[in-house]
Amino acid sequence: MTHPDRKKGEKISFNKLLDSIKPGSRIFITTGPATPINTLKRLFATEHPNLTDIEIIQLVILDEYLPGDTGLKSDIRLKTFIVGENIGKELQKGNIDFIPTNIMQIPYLFTTNSLGIDIAIIQTSPCDDNGRLNLGIVTDVADCILKTAPVVVAEINPNVPHTMGETTISLDQVDYITESRRPLVSRKRPAYDAILSRIGWNTASLIDDGSLISMQYGGIYEAIAAHLKEKRSLKVFSYVISDWIIDLVESGAIAPRNEGAGQGSIITSSCFGTRKLYRYVDNNPLFTFLPLIQSRYQAQIAALKNLIAITFVEKIDITADTVVPPISDNVLSGFDGKLDFSLGAARSRNGKSIVVLRSADRRGRSNIVIRHTDPKKWIRSMLGTAQYVVTEYGVANLIGKSIRERALALIDIAHPSHRQGLLKGAKAAGIIYPDQIYNVKHSVSYPYELENIQPFGRDLPVRIRPIKPSDEDMMRRFFYNFSEESRYLRFFSRISAMPHKKMQAYVSVDYTSVLSLVAIISQRGTERIIAECRYAFDAHTGRYEMAFLVDEEFQGRGIGRFLVEYLLKAAKKKKIRRIRAVVLSGNRNMTSIFNSIPFASILQSDDNEIVFEFRL
Repeated sequence: MTHPDRKKGEKISFNKLLDSIKPGSRIFITTGPATPINTLKRLFATEHPNLTDIEIIQLVILDEYLPGDTGLKSDIRLKTFIVGENIGKELQKGNIDFIPTNIMQIPYLFTTNSLGIDIAIIQTSPCDDNGRLNLGIVTDVADCILKTAPVVVAEINPNVPHTMGETTISLDQVDYITESRRPLVSRKRPAYDAILSRIGWNTASLIDDGSLISMQYGGIYEAIAAHLKEKRSLKVFSYVISDWIIDLVESGAIAPRNEGAGQGSIITSSCFGTRKLYRYVDNNPLFTFLPLIQSRYQAQIAALKNLIAITFVEKIDITADTVVPPISDNVLSGFDGKLDFSLGAARSRNGKSIVVLRSADRRGRSNIVIRHTDPKKWIRSMLGTAQYVVTEYGVANLIGKSIRERALALIDIAHPSHRQGLLKGAKAAGIIYPDQIYNVKHSVSYPYELENIQPFGRDLPVRIRPIKPSDEDMMRRFFYNFSEESRYLRFFSRISAMPHKKMQAYVSVDYTSVLSLVAIISQRGTERIIAECRYAFDAHTGRYEMAFLVDEEFQGRGIGRFLVEYLLKAAKKKKIRRIRAVVLSGNRNMTSIFNSIPFASILQSDDNEIVFEFRL
């Protein structure tokens, strides 16, 4: 839409601005740190006949914009798409309207002017030498508004950073100019505690070099970023970024600017955080700011490779189907914003959709529930996108898992004090087998310190960890992948089947008298056990005995020897002095590896078997 009668870029006073507003007007105000605070606060504070039955529309309303104890004037109403941090009182008073819509539809509403905007008030930098203004650190729907709003007012503020991307507009696109020198809205850098740090470590272990990550604002994202500093060639594609991005850039984790594509390695629509962050993005070529319709377009997101979407939630049901977003999730991006990226990551080649949460709330109640029962909580569906769930107690890989397998995986990462209750509830709900073995006392003894990621060559990163009850189906696939001869050499008998009853007993260990380590690889997100090594105490002989098995496809890579040495180190820390291994004479691979251990000795050798002893 063009308006040839406009007086472009005319500098006006606030009183002149009031003259341009008519009773009943709908005024759009830009969001977050791009809020023209000077104009907005004066609108709230001014009594003027033109400010009658006014609607102010913002994507997000943050509480510091609102008047204090007196509240909003009755003749001004607010409309928003994402409820801000602390505006419940105004919602209850009826002074704020909430427009329910998927955030991906918001640009369409402004492009078509479905909301009937009469005046748009935006914040920009001062003009440069070419007469161009810069939108700075929020570019969400400004491009749509400039094309459709009958009147555009720019609040010029020298504190607005100059950013790169689709952030410059011509002075000819603006009708009026007002001036301000107020500091931009900022936030202290969120802190995180030891629990969030552990969640951050677990999450970072899922992120490979070269990944494209989507993270937002909040302490959990600061914690994740703290454990990503050793990664390399990372890129960022997110609606909003915060101060964690500075650490990733400074540590060398972020890839250099893609000159061929003419874009930085960090693509976003907005940034929200400290003033240090705003200074950091100023004229920084690593950052590309794009309008919402581009940086969040679903088809584009799904086409991206290696996209990692991380969604922080308050609670999740035991099948990972529904979640309760945290109240603070509404700042700038909202749950829908994260869900869009989760949908894209689930479809992305080598992408991962990760849900993260604390295992328990502040009152000690489980955040993993059989079903959501609190009517006051806002329950949302993950639309089947949750591929991984992470707590401070570990990672649950849900890809290709049944409802029963999902439930066991989530019980594994629940707070230990809640696991028995979740097991009982899942059985009562018919989610898991009535005879399912799960010893909570054993699960509490799970040795997290043994979790490790070990590379075997350039192309085979392997996760080493103690076995879990939820590994039953993976172990069953591992068992059936072997020839009858290999099973005989390992188990000393012709075992043809390993049904649920036998296998669940095999994977349920106490981590003391029995310790089993498994080697796991990920193939397009699906986990696969490729090796196992265990020791077990034999009450009849009073000795510990050990054995291992490596998938025939992965033999000869050093995996077996690594597991043996790793398990023996773990046994030594547990004050175990001697371990024996009985090997059939025909098992040349196992014999060769045991012979290579420096402190191994042969106690017996004949045509049938060889007995090794390891003195620790």
